Amino acid sequence: MKQRQIRHTVGRMAPLALLWILAAAGAAPGKDDLQVYLLPAPTVESETITLEQIGIVRGDETLAAQARAVSLGRFSVIGQQIVLDRPTVISRLASCGIASDQVTLRGAEKVSVRRNERNLGSDRLASVALAMLKGLNPAPSKIVLIRTPRPIALEAGHMVELNPRLTGPIQGGLARVCVEAVEKDKVIAQQDILFGVKYLRHRAVAAEDLAAGVQLTSGNVSIETGESNEPEPAGWTAPYGMLTQQRVVKGAEIEPQRLAPVEAPILVRRRQMVVVKLETGRLLISSLGEAQGDGKVGEFISVKMGSDKDSRVIKARVRPDGTLEPYHEGIQL
Repeated sequence: MKQRQIRHTVGRMAPLALLWILAAAGAAPGKDDLQVYLLPAPTVESETITLEQIGIVRGDETLAAQARAVSLGRFSVIGQQIVLDRPTVISRLASCGIASDQVTLRGAEKVSVRRNERNLGSDRLASVALAMLKGLNPAPSKIVLIRTPRPIALEAGHMVELNPRLTGPIQGGLARVCVEAVEKDKVIAQQDILFGVKYLRHRAVAAEDLAAGVQLTSGNVSIETGESNEPEPAGWTAPYGMLTQQRVVKGAEIEPQRLAPVEAPILVRRRQMVVVKLETGRLLISSLGEAQGDGKVGEFISVKMGSDKDSRVIKARVRPDGTLEPYHEGIQL
């Protein structure tokens, strides 16, 4: 395996470097000499860097074996690059009992070492986050990437899925998406991405000056569509039929907090004689009763049925025509 890695590395070197290695391999070094050719930009497989991984060592076999195993550093984070210069290499060899006068260094003045990793590029991360934002309901009408994300570097051999999620509610026209690299239900890396978003939403605008207490209609209100930093509230409808609580000038937006619903009239009064009707298919039964309280359309009130001696009180709902519909234990009769 080591010989195969060395042949692969040598194959990518400049012709002069290759000639030096071949000459060094055929030379007869001194008894205690060590010759090291440093590679300029090697890629290693392990977290720990050894001299064997960044250079080609020749010389006394016992001394060479000792030198090849010398540790020159360790990767602490994914995507890290470690730069080693010649003085650092000499120092590390000396700390392991190999004196500087026993070593001849050739090749690169500085070695830039990287670990064999898999990069998930900025474009791929941004496209995953963008697809998620476009799938929201409601979806933004405009999405702009504010800051390009940093790539995610993974160790070789990892098979991951990219899962995007919002890190919080969309506010002030900003959407923050976290893209997670997940392997076997475990998040092994993640990156936050910031977008600017706009939404199309409707707004009610005064078509004329409106005094307080005016009921809104299609004649005095215009509905416009424009961009906003926030999505349109679910179930938005034109505020026709609402009353203004304060004056609104022509062209100004009519905000919901400045409106009030029209007060529904009381349709049934206390002690009023009412008709209670029960309709079931082809059967229609009606009877007179006495309302025990005031009621508006849709409200439930108590109704006294029968004479004082054999009377009973039932619950009934007020209909738009002023009649009442009997209920019993919450189930329509």
